[in-house]
Amino acid sequence: MRPVTTRPVALLSGLALSLTWGCGEGGDPAPAAPSTTREANVAGTVKVRGRLVKNGVVEFDASNPNRHTPPRKAGIDKDGHYTIKTPIGPNHVVVYSKQTVGDSSLQSGVDVDVKDGDNTFDVVLPPP
Repeated sequence: MRPVTTRPVALLSGLALSLTWGCGEGGDPAPAAPSTTREANVAGTVKVRGRLVKNGVVEFDASNPNRHTPPRKAGIDKDGHYTIKTPIGPNHVVVYSKQTVGDSSLQSGVDVDVKDGDNTFDVVLPPP
């Protein structure tokens, strides 16, 4: 029986590494999820199928693996406007109103990126 040497094992390991090096989706790595708790003001209108929502609730959810924050909710007034204070960074926005009840194409919401300072986001469902 012949003794096993480490040289062939090292060569095979190097070959396997070089063959898999280029695998994957490529591109830049995904940006890190923000962990900041800084908040910003957001305002805008809400439209469903081209019509202003005149009564309902808009919900901004900024939670992610690095930041566990509860969703923020604000009422939508009779003119279709809302104002809310939410953490900066990515937020998932969902609208709760009689126009969205029971319609799965409207219940998925939209994503926005909240910046420092004052933000304006008009929520349009379904997204264009």
